[in-house]
Amino acid sequence: MKIDAIDHIVLTGADIAKTAQFYKTILDIKIVVFANDRTALTFSQQKINLHQQNNEFKPNASVPTPGNADFYLITLKPLNAVVQHFIEHQILIEEAPIKRTGACGDINSIYTLYPNQNSLKISNYSN
Repeated sequence: MKIDAIDHIVLTGADIAKTAQFYKTILDIKIVVFANDRTALTFSQQKINLHQQNNEFKPNASVPTPGNADFYLITLKPLNAVVQHFIEHQILIEEAPIKRTGACGDINSIYTLYPNQNSLKISNYSN
């Protein structure tokens, strides 16, 4: 399997408004509110989703705490090939496929936990 890009990351924080304001004020990153009043930060073709500690959007890391990060990686491979690849390597799939909002539109994702128990999503815009 080949990864082509990082679509977005998810940061868990203790204070979403304070975190968003920091990125806006200090780094000039745009604050966006999307589905179900969720907060994201966007720049270029990237996005950082912000999750409130103790109210994270599922699925997520095993133990989401302020400072951890989940990653959405983009592949051009069909997701059924990614599922097969994970099965061959005995990688547990948490959920698949799930439609989500990526940095550039709707994506379909496969969720797993990587060795540090943060959430890893392999996603595809074309499936």
